[in-house]
Amino acid sequence: MLTLTHAERAQPLSDLAAGLTDLALEVLARAGIRGDSIEMELELWRALETGLQRESRWLRGAPRDAELTGVLEDVIHRATLDVAGAFAPEDGGELDLKVRHVVAGVRVPVELRAQLGGIVGKGRVDRRPLGRSGVVRMLQLTALN
Repeated sequence: MLTLTHAERAQPLSDLAAGLTDLALEVLARAGIRGDSIEMELELWRALETGLQRESRWLRGAPRDAELTGVLEDVIHRATLDVAGAFAPEDGGELDLKVRHVVAGVRVPVELRAQLGGIVGKGRVDRRPLGRSGVVRMLQLTALN
């Protein structure tokens, strides 16, 4: 099994966070959260990357057939709540309702889902089931000769 180092995982996660930033900015705009666009975008990107790191650590330990559906939406939801709380703290409890309603309508592109699958190793499909590679049979034949 191919395992990526922390540094090798960081770049794809950062790229995925960048791809999700536009979706998350759209969520904040629809929820009525306004702020300095550059500062908000950077905070959102950082929150998305942190969320993706947390989820990717969990997913790497999950069973191989673990479902990836909803993971990116959850990351977007948490990141937008964190950033919305920083830019509109006066909204308080209404923020979660506003953001949750908007996130429910978000459609994450297939390419971004595939990117997550590649990062956590859920996108690979083995050609043969474990133990059926033929190596054992070849070793048995070699041992008999």
